[in-house]
Amino acid sequence: MSASTTYGLGSRPRLKMVAVETKLFLRDSATVLFGVLFPAGFLLGLGAVPALREPTPETGGLRAIDVWAPTALVFGMVMIAVQHVPAVIATYRERAVLRRLSTTPASPRSVLLAQMVVAFASVVVSATLLVLVAWAVLDIAPPERPLEFVVAFVVGYAALLGIGMISAAVVRTSSAANQVGTVLFVALMFFGGAFLPRV
Repeated sequence: MSASTTYGLGSRPRLKMVAVETKLFLRDSATVLFGVLFPAGFLLGLGAVPALREPTPETGGLRAIDVWAPTALVFGMVMIAVQHVPAVIATYRERAVLRRLSTTPASPRSVLLAQMVVAFASVVVSATLLVLVAWAVLDIAPPERPLEFVVAFVVGYAALLGIGMISAAVVRTSSAANQVGTVLFVALMFFGGAFLPRV
């Protein structure tokens, strides 16, 4: 078997690994709820308040829900990249999963790559759901420049994932990963304007 067959993304072993990681992800109800579904639900909750659907001069004529939409989008990205991924990797390390896999054809590299694929897919689903709900229910216009939006989305997620991977490389236990992830989550959301969103 060639190296490309063993490590190629389109190979059958790799697809099986992605399928396994997807099942494990879906079993994590907290991550599915807060990382995938909560951003759209949060925006819907804000939209249920009549005052937040009225334009205000302070926001340049925008509605509060228009201002909060990007923040809701980032919420899901940070939740997955900074909290979920490091916790999973730390759990694998704590339980010696990666060490055991190093002695089998399913290398630790393939597991980590599968985890990255599943995490990115979940963020894409979260963002797509948010954009569709915002447009169909709250009359929030989709991105006017889709290509630039996609580029910013991918680059932004990559930056957040980089922070998450640094955290995963430092912490040694799942509990420590959760604690560090929570601190990073609050810090990133604060400096990203979650508490005081601005136009």
